[in-house]
Amino acid sequence: MIIRNRILLDLLLLAWISWVLFPLLNSGFISDAAYNSQMPGILMYSGVNIWEKILDAAPSAAGNFRPLFFLIEFGLYNVTQNLLLIKSMTLLIVVLDVLLFLKIITLLTGNRSLGYLSAFLIPC
Repeated sequence: MIIRNRILLDLLLLAWISWVLFPLLNSGFISDAAYNSQMPGILMYSGVNIWEKILDAAPSAAGNFRPLFFLIEFGLYNVTQNLLLIKSMTLLIVVLDVLLFLKIITLLTGNRSLGYLSAFLIPC
């Protein structure tokens, strides 16, 4: 009975996140995404390859050294500019983050209800 309720709440949470964040799929490229969508042209114009661009950008990212982030970000936009694919991947990452947050809150507090309350409020 408890497992069935937990599965039902998890499915309801996934549906809620998808419904609230669904407009993300129709938002187009905004800000950094618009810049990164031009990555093949930027690389061609500057005469560098993707690895040189990643190594150049990683240490200068506001003091944060994030080579894995730039590998995924620049690499993804270099391979494809498919808006639906990129936005779907973003939505999937947000869903995984919310589920991870639910698990962390539940482990820290020992209260699954508080975890679900927090998880349902995040998309809002």
